[in-house]
Amino acid sequence: MAKKILIVDDEQEILDIVSIALQKAGYEVLCTKTGEEAIELVKSQNPDIILLDVCLPQPGIDGVETLKRIREFNHQVKVIVTSGLEKGIQRLDEMKKLCIVDFLSKPFSLSKLKELIGRL
Repeated sequence: MAKKILIVDDEQEILDIVSIALQKAGYEVLCTKTGEEAIELVKSQNPDIILLDVCLPQPGIDGVETLKRIREFNHQVKVIVTSGLEKGIQRLDEMKKLCIVDFLSKPFSLSKLKELIGRL
């Protein structure tokens, strides 16, 4: 059975490009732009891996708060954090405390992402 990956990012272009690449690689892909919807998708779809942007738009919750809420009910899902903004990178230590498996700085290569997911 294919691994299920949830992509959480506020940039539609990233959702489109990454989801197509991962689907072509044989993964089942879910996408959302909000932390709130990500939490509901984790509850209902139980993904194996989450690709989570730290800086999600306001109003709404950011990636750190999203992961805190997910960790309240799911400690098994593997989380790869992404950010292209300095404020996102500054929150990396906070994210590490929430048991992320890795960090990818935007822009990241699709081959690096697929390699990382393959190791998980």
